[in-house]
Amino acid sequence: MIRTLILMEYIFNPDGFDWLNIEVKKDNKYTYHHIVERKNGGDDSIENGAILTEIAHRFLNVLEQFCPEAYDDLQNIFIKINNSQMPPTKEIVREIDEIMYEIFYGTRYNFSEFDLPMNSWRLYIEARGAYLSSRKKLKKCLL
Repeated sequence: MIRTLILMEYIFNPDGFDWLNIEVKKDNKYTYHHIVERKNGGDDSIENGAILTEIAHRFLNVLEQFCPEAYDDLQNIFIKINNSQMPPTKEIVREIDEIMYEIFYGTRYNFSEFDLPMNSWRLYIEARGAYLSSRKKLKKCLL
């Protein structure tokens, strides 16, 4: 899996941000996310992977359980990125940003951090902070 992640970094050139637009940092490194989980027949291939930071990966697991619609929307974007075999375009980065914004501040998804158990709530707060910090830097690139 580590070898696959290294190959994905070479192919997709994440340039300091993961596929949820979260910035990689010394204490928030890249991880490999299985689009189709191993227990459901998924493998460790490039086609089945997404490049996520540790914070984003933990948050995506929260979404899978508590906001499956947003989780599915993000998974579909990961598949789109993999099919392109190229780094995410500005359009895809914007699409991810719209989903992330809706998760944290919008009404598109039936999701509320107040319904989360304490451990998941902490992950939500951690991810929202990382998202806001990263969004400021990304916004300059996307204007």
